[in-house]
Amino acid sequence: MRDPDSLAEHPAVRQISASEGCQLWIGDEALLCAAEAAYERLTGDAESFWDAVESEHSATTAPPDPDPEAADDRWDLSDEAEWRRRLPRLFELFRARRIAVT
Repeated sequence: MRDPDSLAEHPAVRQISASEGCQLWIGDEALLCAAEAAYERLTGDAESFWDAVESEHSATTAPPDPDPEAADDRWDLSDEAEWRRRLPRLFELFRARRIAVT
C-alpha cells in the first residue's frame, strides 16, 4: 500500500506483463485476493483482514492536519500522463501491452 509502483518488480506482475494476449491479466480475481489469502495463511484468520488493512492505513497515512485537496486523490484512469507520473515503473511495464490491446 505504501509503494504500489514497487509491484513492477514482483515476479508474478512481470510474468503477467510479458504474457501473450489475455492468458494472464492483472485484474485476475485470484490476484486481487492475494493479499487476503496471504494474510489468512500467516494469521489463520481471514475475517480480520480488512480490519488490519484499515488499521494499517490509519496508522501510516493519516497526517495530523490533512490537506483537503489530497483527501480526494482520485484521478482520471484514462490520463496516460498521470499514470506515468504516479506509477512510472508499472506504466512502463504494461504500456506496450496496453498499446497492443487498443
